[in-house]
Amino acid sequence: MAYRPGLFALGLASAAAVSSLAFAADAPAPATAAAPAATGACPPPGSPDAQIAVITKPKWIHSPSSSDMVELYPHLEYTNQKNGKTLMDCAVADNGKLDNCRILQDEKPGRGYDKASLKLSKVYQMPPLATLPEWTSLPECVRKAGPPHVVMPVFWRTHFEMPPPGADGKAAPPPK
Repeated sequence: MAYRPGLFALGLASAAAVSSLAFAADAPAPATAAAPAATGACPPPGSPDAQIAVITKPKWIHSPSSSDMVELYPHLEYTNQKNGKTLMDCAVADNGKLDNCRILQDEKPGRGYDKASLKLSKVYQMPPLATLPEWTSLPECVRKAGPPHVVMPVFWRTHFEMPPPGADGKAAPPPK
């Protein structure tokens, strides 16, 4: 994933909703709830009703390179040109790095994609939370409930389809 300006969104979800996420083809982003009013009562931190900030469109200032992906790819799966996918939930630390990651779902359990995804999480970094108005403008009780989370799929692919070369040896233009 590359940094793309303007693609940062923050929603709120109950702690119970975040812990029960799973992936499917075209899975929607986690359901979000409205922020509590500035004067409203907040559920106690740690309760299932506590609202956790969920980053739905992260901006990455550091993300894995193709070299990182190849280095961490499960060896036997890479050698046999097998693809895989995991769904990972991570807390975002104050410095923007991912922390306390866990695998919510592994498309091919036992083949190493879960461990590789957890290692890959150390490469990702967002801007520091204090620099993000989407975070700093949240009610204090939400920010004190815990760090925001990012739930993201990790796709492991050994190759990508490339268009056939044109007559000049350059890539052919995409079909219309």
